[in-house]
Amino acid sequence: MRVPFPEFPFSAKKIIVFVPRSDYLNYLLLKFRDVFKDDVELTYSEDYISFEMAFDEFIDLSISTQEFTEMEMHKLMILPLDQNETFSLKSLKKMRPLQYWIDLRKAEGLKFILENETLVTYFQPIVNCVAGEIVMYECLSRGFDKDGKMISPQPLFELAESLNVFLELNRLAVTKALEKAKIKNVEKPICINFPPEALLDPDFVYREIANHLENLGMKPEQIIFEITEQKTGIEYVESFVIKTLQEKGIKIAIDDAGNGFSSLRRLTELKPDIIKIDMNLIRDVDKNRLKRYMVEALFSAGSKSGAKVIAEGVETIEEYKTLRHLGVELMQGFLFAKPEPDPVQSVHLPL
Repeated sequence: MRVPFPEFPFSAKKIIVFVPRSDYLNYLLLKFRDVFKDDVELTYSEDYISFEMAFDEFIDLSISTQEFTEMEMHKLMILPLDQNETFSLKSLKKMRPLQYWIDLRKAEGLKFILENETLVTYFQPIVNCVAGEIVMYECLSRGFDKDGKMISPQPLFELAESLNVFLELNRLAVTKALEKAKIKNVEKPICINFPPEALLDPDFVYREIANHLENLGMKPEQIIFEITEQKTGIEYVESFVIKTLQEKGIKIAIDDAGNGFSSLRRLTELKPDIIKIDMNLIRDVDKNRLKRYMVEALFSAGSKSGAKVIAEGVETIEEYKTLRHLGVELMQGFLFAKPEPDPVQSVHLPL
């Protein structure tokens, strides 16, 4: 890991909770008394509440009692202090939202995955339904904790984002995908999820990825980066970096196309090689006329611009038949195959 994983402050014995507004003080005092059942002495001013308690015990209690609302967990700023540490301006740098400390307390599995690189790549085929063959694979990451238990990818990556190690986890996912594709002798193109934030790391984008490909004997043309949901504040650099990657031979896919205005705008600005239609548009497309219109429009726009169009999340024969009627040839979903650690070599198409 290039970024040290944050450590939970087990030694902290004093806790300061900052009051967002002066009129919020009485409400918070009542809530903390409900949580502690009068077993903890609270001292307070109009700006903060303080008390002595083992910090891990406080966070465990916050989790188990479920007294705090989601908004409170994100808005309440908590400062843990060691027994002999005094509250000062310098100590404020350790202050974090309650949700951060809860996430960090739960993060043992994530920490193990990053430190031991126990992220495993699974492959899901993308099928040309006209030719009846697999044309590429999407690489999907699965993390395993110290007990060998799989951690679901969505909460794993959300937790990493909360603890500011999201890019570290993504770097590991990209590296593992490339290595696994080489080990499994995957010769077809592979799609790898690539968050826009990673585009701001030129050392990773331009040097490390190129070195990985060279060391593995893989060609850039085999790699497709699926650019996921855009974060605000990087629009100014996104198109420039993507154009540079395309010039180096790496293809670009826009993931979840059609899930909002921003995704449609990006289709016109980024000129992707591949458009992946959001699975929410695909779900029950056979029953929803408006979804069919939208899929047809995306397919038409993509085809006319020279981009390949892939329907994601195809699960039923009815969805498949409707998509074929609309002209969609490339599909991905459980109807054909689930993600597996070994890439499947063939699929059976519905009759």
